[in-house]
Amino acid sequence: MLLDFVTAGFMRILIIIIVFAGVPFTEISAHRDDFIDETIVYLTLEQEELELEYWFDYGSESAAYFINNNFASEFGITNHWMIDGRITYHSPRVSGFNFQSGRFETRYRFYDEGEEPVDIALSAEVNSEKSLTGESESGVEGRLILSKDFEEKLNLTLNLAEETLFKSGNTSFNPSFGLRYDANSLFRFGSEFKYKTGDKWGAVIPQVWITIEKAITIKLGYSEGFDRNPVNFGRLAFEAEL
Repeated sequence: MLLDFVTAGFMRILIIIIVFAGVPFTEISAHRDDFIDETIVYLTLEQEELELEYWFDYGSESAAYFINNNFASEFGITNHWMIDGRITYHSPRVSGFNFQSGRFETRYRFYDEGEEPVDIALSAEVNSEKSLTGESESGVEGRLILSKDFEEKLNLTLNLAEETLFKSGNTSFNPSFGLRYDANSLFRFGSEFKYKTGDKWGAVIPQVWITIEKAITIKLGYSEGFDRNPVNFGRLAFEAEL
């Protein structure tokens, strides 16, 4: 099946990149760029720095294939405070695209990186997303971000998030965890793990970052759902700093 072929292709790319990641290059920060899914990193953009992103998804949900186009942007208000937004358009196969979700997030980090034993940031998000029944659900989410570097090569990031839906008032604790290893200036690899207690579904997302030059990053990943999560997809993301 086409999806199996795409999945296998993503996994081969991950293996090849990890094998060649041992080639020595100049070291860079272990977690400058965001993870490929929902885990938010501690670092924020520099003041007046603008970053544009595009993500392409191909996957399946309950045996039905889909394509997502995701458009995102981030902007640094100060060196410690930033905002970002994202819009996702969803298409079953290629039958036209419809609005799937949108979010607006603001993030503030305390101190400078490495000043404290654990780096701490706070995030607040307003979002809207279509449910499995096709109804739009809006909510607000607060998030505590904890980050720790080890010898400037390995980064561990923990997000503790609480989401409240406006219409129903239901709440959900949505923790996520990311780890990333900075192999060299070209390759980084890692994974995310996330779980939504309200929906009782989670995902594991192995991924890699390829730095073309200082301002351009390509990300590859594959999300495998578990528990009640019926969604599996591969993601290719492009990120450019302006």
